[in-house]
Amino acid sequence: MQFSLIEGIRNSCCEWEEQVTDDHKKVRASFIFQEDFDGFKGHFPDMPILPGIAQLSMIRVIAEKSVDQQLQPKAYTHTKFKSVVNPGEQVFVSMELWKEDGCQGTFTIEKEAGEFVSSGRFEYEYVEGDET
Repeated sequence: MQFSLIEGIRNSCCEWEEQVTDDHKKVRASFIFQEDFDGFKGHFPDMPILPGIAQLSMIRVIAEKSVDQQLQPKAYTHTKFKSVVNPGEQVFVSMELWKEDGCQGTFTIEKEAGEFVSSGRFEYEYVEGDET
């Protein structure tokens, strides 16, 4: 299921914007997850919502695309989930990341009207010899 979840996340990206500075990157991306997205299966059958693991996987997909390398999660901290994402809703991810001793940064996910969905910090390790 993980492969189809990751592929589904990649295929659900609508917009991508990246700003690079000397010491970090700022990324803003938007996603729309349709009702047939694998992440909705079983969560919950009568009222599908985007699970937290899918939201964290979305952060990993963005980070991998931004650094053009496969990443392995090391830690997620200060993670808060405040609102649900339903099928067909557009969400916007804002991320800042630094490439020091791995890949680390912060993220915020919001809905179109600015409603807060989730936020947190992440730290990934580079997977040796793999590129996305």
